[in-house]
Amino acid sequence: MSTKTPIRHVPSTAKRSILVVEDEKALAENLRTILEEEGFGVIHAATALDATVKLRNQSFCCVVLDLNLERGTGDQVVQSMRAASTNLNHATPVVLTSGHLNRGVLEEIGPMVQHAFVKPYSMEELLQKIRALSDAHAPA
Repeated sequence: MSTKTPIRHVPSTAKRSILVVEDEKALAENLRTILEEEGFGVIHAATALDATVKLRNQSFCCVVLDLNLERGTGDQVVQSMRAASTNLNHATPVVLTSGHLNRGVLEEIGPMVQHAFVKPYSMEELLQKIRALSDAHAPA
C-alpha cells in the first residue's frame, strides 16, 4: 500500500538551494529565516570543511560565504569551488561577507566572487543580490 503526498503549488525558488557558510549562529539563523521566507531552500555550514563537503555533494544556486570562520576561511572554500571546472559548484555565484574586507583579500579572491558585503550589511541589499545571482544562475 502506498501513500500519496498531496500536490501543492510550490514557488519556483523553493527548488533552488542556497548554502550559507557562517559561524555566527544568530546571523546564520536570521539568514535562514529570511531566505526561506523568500522560498529558497537553505543549507548551513559553520566551518570551511563542512562547506567544502556540502559543495561537493549538492548543487546550489548561490553561496553566501563568511570570510573569517571559526575553523578555516572563506577563501579556502571559494578556492576549492573554483579549483576544477568539473566541481559541482564550480560556476555557482558566491556572495562574500566579512567584517574585515581589505584590498589584499579582494585582490586575491575578488575575481572568484560575484559580490562582497562588509558587516554589518543591509539584509534587503543582500537579498536583492542573492535573488539576482540565483536567477542568473538558474538552469534554462
